[in-house]
Amino acid sequence: MIFDLNDLKYINDTMGHDTGDIYIYTASMLISEFFNRSIVYRIGGDEFAVILEHDDYSERNDLLAKFNRQAVQNLRSEKVVIAAGIAEFKPGFDKSFKSVFDRADKQMYSRKKELKKLQKQIQAIC
Repeated sequence: MIFDLNDLKYINDTMGHDTGDIYIYTASMLISEFFNRSIVYRIGGDEFAVILEHDDYSERNDLLAKFNRQAVQNLRSEKVVIAAGIAEFKPGFDKSFKSVFDRADKQMYSRKKELKKLQKQIQAIC
């Protein structure tokens, strides 16, 4: 799975990097809360990856659905918003880890766009 925090640059620019660091920490804790049987890796400034293991893997679809619902709730309450994407290794199709990563990344960016669109709709209502 690949995760990307929404609006970290805005938070850093308007509230400072200390607040941005808290946002990153809060995001890592939220990801760890949902995927608590797998290790969460920070792979960039605002990106995380999780290689699902154990029950996290077998329950991946339910966990992702719950995580996505939480992202929408957080969007409405102005808490940390994280876009997630998932891909599964396909024997005979995938030649490298990168191809799996790229599919998850593409799905994550699609979700990120959905969340941004929803955020604009919510802001228009308020």
